[in-house]
Amino acid sequence: FDPALAYDTASGEVIQNVYETLIFYKGESTSEFVPQLATEVPSIENGGISADGKTVTFKIREGVKFSNGDALTPSAVAYSLQRGMLQGGTASPQWMYYEAFFGVGTDDVSLLVDPEGNLYDDRETLAKADPATLVAACEKVKAAVVADDAAGTVTLNLAQPWAPLMATLTQTWGSVMDPKWVADNGGWDGSCDTWQNFYAMQSADDPFTSIAMGTGPYVLDHRTPGQEIVLTANPDYWRTEAAYEGGPS
Repeated sequence: FDPALAYDTASGEVIQNVYETLIFYKGESTSEFVPQLATEVPSIENGGISADGKTVTFKIREGVKFSNGDALTPSAVAYSLQRGMLQGGTASPQWMYYEAFFGVGTDDVSLLVDPEGNLYDDRETLAKADPATLVAACEKVKAAVVADDAAGTVTLNLAQPWAPLMATLTQTWGSVMDPKWVADNGGWDGSCDTWQNFYAMQSADDPFTSIAMGTGPYVLDHRTPGQEIVLTANPDYWRTEAAYEGGPS
């Protein structure tokens, strides 16, 4: 259930009920979008996209809480996208972000450490890289996704205009997680000194394979592998009340 790693329909069915993204598809359209955790879909017309198409700013909805009671903030949104890209790995869907932020030909965060491509999926070797280079790679990711909690915005700084960006953000890998909850459960703590320890995570050692907690209409009650996944309604959901109280899926 880790949005940064999950890449299949079965996982997505749970993730999309527990987590939410900034925007989502408008009905059955694959080219029109509606706001979700953002208050509007950025465009050049509303000032959300710069004239050159390289700066995209989302206004983050106020008053939304994660199901554990923590407040949704722009920092949580930025952290979630940063975490996904830094976790990377070729088994994940994160490749869809890198070219947008770091240029054509970049398909994994490890290339920000070794442009020759010798570190793909090799966490142990990547962790031995020059510490300054590792921090610089992380800082580059953080500069690509910038939160302003005072202004209530998250700004995406792209390498070039990127037409698939909105469609990419609607998918499960655009889900927003609670940074404190992630860190408390063994995930990345947001520090550029530690990200390499989570690179190329696999489901077998991912702390978030079997747990989930977001802002969505449902809460993951429990999962019994091979038997059932039970979701219950989130009583504090910010939008329309969940249609079903809960039960096996």
